[in-house]
Amino acid sequence: MNLLNEANSSSYAHLYNLSEGVKLWREMISTNMKGRAAFWLLLAAGVFFLLSWLHYRLVVAPINYANRDFMSLWTGGLAVLRDLDPYALDVWRPLRAAHGSTWMPDPRAPFP
Repeated sequence: MNLLNEANSSSYAHLYNLSEGVKLWREMISTNMKGRAAFWLLLAAGVFFLLSWLHYRLVVAPINYANRDFMSLWTGGLAVLRDLDPYALDVWRPLRAAHGSTWMPDPRAPFP
């Protein structure tokens, strides 16, 4: 019976050491509040940067705004700011083309 107790105690010795190590690590982290706050701040900043970069690469970069309906809104507002008539046939297409649009669905501004 003594051999069985020795075998059990030696096989669980590594768990005891591990739990003591975890306790020491938690104590060290909890006593160093500035280090803990800095760690979480850096982790949050890293995750934010990674998500922002992924959003740009997967969502924003593939969209060609110059050849979408967005360009109609942008060019209409730009024409008004430049004191041009967005409904004039000779103004609309050159203004869209000046901003890289090759898609010209309307001869004039489609929005009132």
